[in-house]
Amino acid sequence: MDFIRKVSAAAHTLAGIILGVMFLSMIANIIDRKLGVSMIWVEELSGYGAVWATYLGIAFVLSENRHVRVDILTRKLSPGGQELMRFLGDLACVVFSALITWKGLYLIWSSYISGRHTPFLEIPIYLLQIVLPVGMFLFGLVALMDAVRYIKRLKMRENAS
Repeated sequence: MDFIRKVSAAAHTLAGIILGVMFLSMIANIIDRKLGVSMIWVEELSGYGAVWATYLGIAFVLSENRHVRVDILTRKLSPGGQELMRFLGDLACVVFSALITWKGLYLIWSSYISGRHTPFLEIPIYLLQIVLPVGMFLFGLVALMDAVRYIKRLKMRENAS
């Protein structure tokens, strides 16, 4: 489990680096536009960078319990009920991430077969899409880890009583 946390933390760091490169590229593009030059590829890079940063960051955000949560209903539950809802949410995340990982692999394969490339940078699309199944797989592992942790806590309580 510690390995998964380390991998998601490394992915989070990479997401931060990507955001930094995006920021610097956009600043350079703004300056260049003022000088009458346009780096049109920056917009393409920024779009893909945002996708990469998102998918690389979601597992870490979940592992740190920092994700957006609508708790208007769960706040009214008992602490045990709240914990059960988090567990069910984790299971839903595992199923969702497995589905998106599978579909993402299919998307990559389809893009590879079709030979599609980005318009300006001429990067094969499948290389940019790799982050979808990787990020969702990590996300699913973190959610599964949290679900297993819930079951262990439940067993410890049963053994204690």
